[in-house]
This record gives sequence, C-alpha cells and structure tokens, in this order.
Amino acid sequence: MLAITWRLPTLAVMAYVWACRLTAALVVGIAVGAAACETRPEPAVMPPSSGSSIDLSQFRAKNRVLLLFAPVMGDERSIRQRNTLKTHGDGVIERDLVRVDVHGDEVNRRFLREQFGVPVEQFTVVLIGKDGTEKLRRSEPIDADELFGIIDAMPMRQGEMKQ
Repeated sequence: MLAITWRLPTLAVMAYVWACRLTAALVVGIAVGAAACETRPEPAVMPPSSGSSIDLSQFRAKNRVLLLFAPVMGDERSIRQRNTLKTHGDGVIERDLVRVDVHGDEVNRRFLREQFGVPVEQFTVVLIGKDGTEKLRRSEPIDADELFGIIDAMPMRQGEMKQ
C-alpha cells in the first residue's frame, strides 16, 4: 500500500511537468506560426488584365514606373524580372516603384509600345522617373541591386533618403 501512495505524487509531478512542456511548446509553436504567416506588402503592379489603358501622368511626382514589355505573358525574361521585383518587394516599395506589364499587342496598352518604340516581339524594361522622363532602357531583366543603385543616384531619391 505504501508503494502505491508513493507513486501517485510522482505521477502527478510527472503529469504536471509534461503539461508545462506541452504548454510551452504550444506557445512557441503559435508564435513561430504567426511569424511565418506575416506577409510582406506587395509592390504596386498594373497587370495587363486591368482592362483599361494607363495614363502614366497619374504617377508623375508620386511614383517611379518600371514598364515591363514582353512578347507574351509567359515570357521567361518577364517572369524573371517580376520574380526579382517580388523578392525585393521592400526595396521596390521604399523607392515608390510601380510595375506596368505590357504583354503582346494588348489593345489597352498598345499606345505604350508606340510611345516607347518597343516592337511586339521584343522584351524591354524601361524605368520612368518621378519627373516622367525615361531613365533606363534594357533588353534583358535588370538585377535589383543595379536598379536600386540607379534609382538611389537620382536627385529626387537623394532628397527622399535625407528626409
């Protein structure tokens, strides 16, 4: 009888210890899960499916615009450029950069191809500054560090970084 009563407190202590461990694991698991679920803000994008033509003057003095011309929506270079921008979303947002996709010969974006002289079969990236002028033109995707370096060297961006 004595052996049974001695084991009961031991079992109670062990149950208490395991309950504490499980509670701690649950709390840590919830905290880690919440941190993993945090989402970064997405960079601003004007996809081709927006259905309306774009007036670039709406971005003047507010945003820099990265025009992404591609022959077709699934163009590998276009996908690479979009992925680069998405991966560096914080830098894109910090620099007030808006991406405008122009795929193929979309009726609502055709005027952009004409305005910037980009043939339908050509991949081109064009950076437009907040002043509305063309700052960069490339026939291949541009690396985020190079793009950010070009933007950061602009006088308007220099003023933004001082504030």
